[in-house]
Amino acid sequence: MTISEFKSLGEREQIDVMASKGVQIAKIEHHKKQTYLYQVDSFYVEVIFITRKEVTQKVKIFDTTDSLAAYLKKIDINSLIK
Repeated sequence: MTISEFKSLGEREQIDVMASKGVQIAKIEHHKKQTYLYQVDSFYVEVIFITRKEVTQKVKIFDTTDSLAAYLKKIDINSLIK
């Protein structure tokens, strides 16, 4: 699936694709939000979920690594460099 094909889907269909083809690669917990990062084929889907309301606030779809910086900062590689 291409990023264009994914963007053309409705919200429910996008969720189905993330569940069947996507891999959750990160989760960041904020005060009242949770942000999930999925990789689907050659692109990424970021979902911001408001926990107290149990609703999705924002979905960001991208295919560049620039938007991964926030996630990369959270990876502890100390055990790898010993």
